[in-house]
Amino acid sequence: MALGDQMRLVTTLLLIAFALLCEGCDRRVSSESRTLTESVSYSDAESQERFKEALSTAGIPYEVATEQRNQEFVRWDATYSEAVERVKDSVFLPPGRNISLDETRQLRFKSWLQENAIPFRTMNDDGREYIVWEEADSERVRAWNEFPSYYDNPPISSRP
Repeated sequence: MALGDQMRLVTTLLLIAFALLCEGCDRRVSSESRTLTESVSYSDAESQERFKEALSTAGIPYEVATEQRNQEFVRWDATYSEAVERVKDSVFLPPGRNISLDETRQLRFKSWLQENAIPFRTMNDDGREYIVWEEADSERVRAWNEFPSYYDNPPISSRP
């Protein structure tokens, strides 16, 4: 066998061996993006402090960073996202899941919620009591015959 033939044979055998070795290899590169950190900044210092205190109470580590026009941001690891959402929900009125009515209707609404086994809680904000329900119960809550028709288009609030 000539030297050139031997070289082609060795090269072919090496390529076959390499192909066999790589058969079990995953040739795709994972390019999934994921969020590493999340942050928020509230427009008023009182809300910012309430949020930081609630994070500390819940045992969620966070850091404070001053960015963009000297604005303070609270930053946490994205692995805590669900826990942070629960903290926000406990500190601030959740949008689309709260209402404050006049005293008489407020009492009737709470009674109706209890009679229909719809869990709720109350929160005070700006000196008013708000009734807060879970997202999963939103449709059932709207079934109350006195539920305000304007609620599907509530006025824009200045709350965080």
